Amino acid sequence: METEKRETAFSLAIAFGVALVLLTPLVVYVMLRWNEERPGLRQSASATEAAQSQKQRPAAAPREFAPDESEVRKPASRPSPMPPTLVQQPPRLPVRVFPAPSDIPMGMDKTKLLASFGKPSMVTTEVSDGRALETFHYLKPEAGTETVIQLRAGRVVNATSEYY
Repeated sequence: METEKRETAFSLAIAFGVALVLLTPLVVYVMLRWNEERPGLRQSASATEAAQSQKQRPAAAPREFAPDESEVRKPASRPSPMPPTLVQQPPRLPVRVFPAPSDIPMGMDKTKLLASFGKPSMVTTEVSDGRALETFHYLKPEAGTETVIQLRAGRVVNATSEYY
């Protein structure tokens, strides 16, 4: 019997804890909204009285006569021209020269290669004789040409061109 009371008390405590966790953000939100500054709270008494008296005044009587010609606006004979809209051109990418094997000296640094010819179409890396061998593939689809550049330790060791 005592274990049943403990289980019931434990389940009630868990239910109360879950309800508390779920309802706390709602209570905080309501309290913050309640204390939020409302427009007009800091007006002086005379300003409040003036606003109330304006509300109580009757609206102006409608006009019973035709407006003067000076009050009537005449439409413009033609609309004013709109200023030309400037279409912002996307920044132009620098035109990169397609690398030919004769353009790439042996021992050229990797950073200089990237600065000269841009990012390659594909890069592969393999380990050969315990050292990394990078292969840069530059593709020129319209000519069906591929230039393959091999780098070891960040320096060019081989450059060839192939048709595909």
